[in-house]
Amino acid sequence: MKDKISVLIVDDQKLFSESLSSIISSISDEINIIAKAMDGIEAIEKVRELKPDVILMDLNMPRMNGVEATRKILQEFPSTRILMLATFENDEAVYTALSYGALGYLLKDVSAHTLVASIKAVYEGLVSFSPNIAANIARKNIESKHGDIENRHSFNLLDSEIRDFTEREKTILEMMLKGTKNRNIADELHIGEQTVRNYVHTIYTKLNVHDRYELLSLLNRKS
Repeated sequence: MKDKISVLIVDDQKLFSESLSSIISSISDEINIIAKAMDGIEAIEKVRELKPDVILMDLNMPRMNGVEATRKILQEFPSTRILMLATFENDEAVYTALSYGALGYLLKDVSAHTLVASIKAVYEGLVSFSPNIAANIARKNIESKHGDIENRHSFNLLDSEIRDFTEREKTILEMMLKGTKNRNIADELHIGEQTVRNYVHTIYTKLNVHDRYELLSLLNRKS
């Protein structure tokens, strides 16, 4: 990671932007809030001028909302990392933002430390979701049957892609899509974390993806 992660805050509520900037700066010396924008149009102008590493993007704003701004920014600057922020869950906005290339979607009541961790995660190319949103994504893309998790799965959107998966790979894939971290997968399945990483690598290889974001994007395209 470089010395500072440059961040642009996009939100039409000035007080919220100022508070967010102060909080982030007070708990992390690895993040530099370089600018703020009041709507999607101003955000595009700021991105062209400053080229931030990460954008914290509000969902509902005047003139241009966060989802449309995400689409336009990532068309022009595809390496920019965008983390959506919203006051409520909006499944349609989640899937649309993901399809455009956003790397995460958090509710604004998230803790400051979680937000900082999410900024660092998306900067590294990882995905970050509030727990309820991650669960909704998993429910939309997987129909989990009750019973023995090792033997019963229904991946209705990836049937052809997972035809040659082992039962353990299906189990781990399902847990990944629920947002479970590798160490927690290892604990739940009583296997080593390195073993989980090996399974994850195999899953990525079979699905021709490189990370969890690409995996979620694949599922979104199948929906």
